Amino acid sequence: MSRSTRPPLLTPTWHLPQALQCLFCHSKSCTEGDGSLESSSSRLISGVVLGSQASEGPVASYPLGHYATTGAMMPLSFGNPVLDVPPLNVVGFPVVPQSSSGFKVSMVRGMLYSDLQGLRGYPLLELRERMEGTKALSCEDVAQSSFERHLAVLEHDLGDRQGLVQQHVQERAQLIFKRDSLSMEVANFSEELEVVKAEMEDLQAWVTSLSARQDTSWEALHQWSRELEQLDSDSTAVTSLANSTAQEISHLQEEKQALLHHAVELRAMIEDSLDRF
Repeated sequence: MSRSTRPPLLTPTWHLPQALQCLFCHSKSCTEGDGSLESSSSRLISGVVLGSQASEGPVASYPLGHYATTGAMMPLSFGNPVLDVPPLNVVGFPVVPQSSSGFKVSMVRGMLYSDLQGLRGYPLLELRERMEGTKALSCEDVAQSSFERHLAVLEHDLGDRQGLVQQHVQERAQLIFKRDSLSMEVANFSEELEVVKAEMEDLQAWVTSLSARQDTSWEALHQWSRELEQLDSDSTAVTSLANSTAQEISHLQEEKQALLHHAVELRAMIEDSLDRF
């Protein structure tokens, strides 16, 4: 089965009344000769084939469906305006003629007949929705403008994404710089921590020494307290001894006075005795 080298026009789903109207518009607008008419009709029929395959009617089972599916992914290019497709086998129509114009007319008639057969049995409201639901692009300049608009949107989106990528790169650079700064700060803090640990060890040794001195001082203080208590007891004993000594001295002085009084009396008695003799 042969295929055309020219891909179909990238359009949404086509309905046959719109396709026929587009075909008539193209036929009226192309006045330069048969070649321009054939080229325009070929592009239109390609769009109709693509839309017919996307619809739910029996046209999707035609041999042209595979061509429309694969051709829709190809870019727009200018090649042979005459479609090289197999003839349609439509019930109730004669064999497709060999001429290009007759082939196109037969194709449109067969697709119209098949679409009408596929629309049988649908309610009027649903039929109206199917006929008016999707609008197709009517000519190539509209498709080109739509493609350019879509391309502009994609370019704008690409620019935004590039800006976001640049912003992410800058943020990543800032985060890397902050990470390096934090690494340096952590290194500095580690050095300071080592110094503080050394100072804490020195202070701990000094505290241990002071604790030992405090224990020694407490022992000396207790010793001095015991000695002071001993001195207090000795002082009390000395005070008691001094008091008793003072009492004895006072008693001896009293005895001395008594003895002196007796001695005076005895002397007086001796003198009186001597005077008598």
